[in-house]
Amino acid sequence: MDLSKELGALRPIVRRSPLAGFEHVRGFGVFGLPFTSGHVLALRAFPENDFAPYVTVWHRTPGGDWSIFVDGPRLDIACPRSFGAATRRVQFSRITLTWTQPNALRIQLDRPRLLWHVSMAAPHDTMLLPERMFVIDATDARLEDQDLGAPTRGRANAAIGAVKLPARPIFAVGQAYFRVQDQAAYERTVAEMSSAGVRRHD
Repeated sequence: MDLSKELGALRPIVRRSPLAGFEHVRGFGVFGLPFTSGHVLALRAFPENDFAPYVTVWHRTPGGDWSIFVDGPRLDIACPRSFGAATRRVQFSRITLTWTQPNALRIQLDRPRLLWHVSMAAPHDTMLLPERMFVIDATDARLEDQDLGAPTRGRANAAIGAVKLPARPIFAVGQAYFRVQDQAAYERTVAEMSSAGVRRHD
């Protein structure tokens, strides 16, 4: 298993969802990773979707406040498009992903300062539709000057809005679909991103 070779080779591509009436994303991420400190981190890296490639990091404080940090051309084409209403803060940040070993990933943010390492164990041949899931067997994270502690299995699933995240630390590769709620707004956003120079491959 060498996720660095497979996922590091993914190239940005913009194309319409193959499923009519739905937006789509394809890539990888950490579903949700709770720490003993009460903080929760999540990662979404989607080089393929309907609008433009982007990476986001989600952070929940022990008090339950969510923030989403976006490395992409616009906030409204990334995760805040679906989850922004459930967050206290949404902002741009430079997010750098570096594969340090075949199955180990370093995630860095510039604002706020975050250094986060995750290491994935074998998937035990688990398949969920086309998605593969890997147990995160080691991680550490430092947010600004705070060590977030050791990974833990949450006593209750963290939720962002109505969506519950897994209590167990999971790294996933695959795709997801979201029903288009406003077709006119969807078409307008596609046109705006195209006119901004984002190349499409429809």
